[in-house]
Formats: sequence, structure tokens, C-alpha cells
Amino acid sequence: MSVVLKIGIGLITSKLLAVFVGPSGMALVGNLRNFLTSLESISTLGFQSGIVKYVAENEKNETEIQKIIATVFITLLLVVLILSGLLFFLASFWNSRIFGSNFKFSLVFKILALALPWYAISIFFA
Repeated sequence: MSVVLKIGIGLITSKLLAVFVGPSGMALVGNLRNFLTSLESISTLGFQSGIVKYVAENEKNETEIQKIIATVFITLLLVVLILSGLLFFLASFWNSRIFGSNFKFSLVFKILALALPWYAISIFFA
């Protein structure tokens, strides 16, 4: 049932977007979605499944679990801070690459840069 609901909501959302922003707007939204998906993959470094695997393997060894979590946390924090800095300070560059020179959405990238560390850290609490 949830799959059907998800598909239905996706269709409605796409239709509303198409009506309000038109074909060129849909292309821009697609570009932004692709960028966000790539950024999500890079920022978490694929650690979600690795954390589950290694914690499950070491469920009885508390010190090993602490080492794993500390290593992942520090690595993610460093990568995300670098990505956020690049995203924030090069917001104009990313704006022109994703949306073209006709649109001024640099603020979107700056807000995304501020939200990215919180997203990456959330994998520890999900």
C-alpha cells in the first residue's frame, strides 16, 4: 500500500510541477535532484551499510564498536565540512553549472551547505 501511495504522490507532485514551472522548469528541477542525489552519496561516503555490517559483526565487542563509530564520525565530519565549504564559497559556480547563467539561486546552495553537515550526522541517529 505504501508503494502505491508513494507512486501516486510522485505522479501528483510531478504533474503540479509541470503545470507550474513548465518543461524548462522541470529540467531545472531534474538537474537539482540529480545534484542532490550525487551530493548525498558523496557526503555519506556509503557508510550507512558499512556501519550496520561492522556493528553487527562486533555486537559483543563494545570497544570495537566505539572505534568503528568514532572513525566513521570523524571521517564523515571532515568530508562534509570540506564539501560544505566548497558548496558555500563556490555557490555562484554551482548555480551557473546547475541552473545556467539566467537564474540566481546561489542562496539555495548556501542553505544546502549549511544543512549538509546535519544530514550527514543524521545517519548516526536514523
